[in-house]
Amino acid sequence: MVDTRSRRYEAAARSMFWSGIALLLLGLAALAAARTGDTRSWVCDPGCHPTESTAWEITRTLGAVGAALGALLWAVAVLMATLRRPPTPPPSSDPSAGSSSTGR
Repeated sequence: MVDTRSRRYEAAARSMFWSGIALLLLGLAALAAARTGDTRSWVCDPGCHPTESTAWEITRTLGAVGAALGALLWAVAVLMATLRRPPTPPPSSDPSAGSSSTGR
């Protein structure tokens, strides 16, 4: 079982959180750049139709994948931080603390 109270667990969750935000923002920026009007050109062979270069298609695909993975990383990090086990109470040194006495 994983010790959710360890510093390594907390550092992993924090790292995933910030990496997820960075990847999400980078993916959204790539998507925004790929959706501008300058990425399409018109080709008039027999009829005119818009075309898009392969580089912009790859940029759009990688942006969408990056944004999705960033959102997933962020969500998992939030769940890791939220679902941490509460700290265990310190063991008591009183031997009668665990027994139930009726007082008779």
